[in-house]
Amino acid sequence: MQDRPTETQPDAVERMTNKIVNGLVIAAAILALAIYSRPGPPKYQAVAAGDGRVVRVNTANGSVVSCDASRCLLVYRGGHDLERAPKQRELPPRPAPPPPPAQPQRASPAR
Repeated sequence: MQDRPTETQPDAVERMTNKIVNGLVIAAAILALAIYSRPGPPKYQAVAAGDGRVVRVNTANGSVVSCDASRCLLVYRGGHDLERAPKQRELPPRPAPPPPPAQPQRASPAR
């Protein structure tokens, strides 16, 4: 039987350090993979209209495409700011109605 050489203390510390570092690297790789592979929001949303058209909205850039049985039409090109409808101006407040004209005082008959 051969005698195994005994492991010195510096070798044991190095071996344990290597195991800890390897474990941390593997844990970081698993964590990075879990964060990277998580599902994101859907890129497209579609709505079917009652007249046989389908409208598709690209949620990443906002473009809108409308398709029917024969062709597709780009309704809105994404990446641009939508023009906001101008705000409706509020009507100025109505002036208060003029007070009614003063009724002439009738003289009461003298008694």
